Amino acid sequence: MPGIFGNMFDFNHDGRLDALEQGVEFMVLQDMLEDEEGMEDSFNMDEMREGDEDEF
Repeated sequence: MPGIFGNMFDFNHDGRLDALEQGVEFMVLQDMLEDEEGMEDSFNMDEMREGDEDEF
């Protein structure tokens, strides 16, 4: 059965994801989600608006 990313993590090409392959898939997905959360924190519209007011 393919995972979230299809058979991308089917390293032994048997058509199924074993526990190791599922674990790697989960770690990659978790890392992607953490990176996305970090981007939201670093891009704050309120801080940008405050900076614009100082320029005028």
